[in-house]
Amino acid sequence: MTGCEKSPDYGGRPMKPWEPALWIAASIALAVLACMFFA
Repeated sequence: MTGCEKSPDYGGRPMKPWEPALWIAASIALAVLACMFFA
């Protein structure tokens, strides 16, 4: 799948403990930026 090549842990071995938190923080930051941009 395109986009998953950047994360080698995605296919096969489990992700590192901090990776899900990183994705959550990234999506929250994106949502906040979008709100600020469109406000």
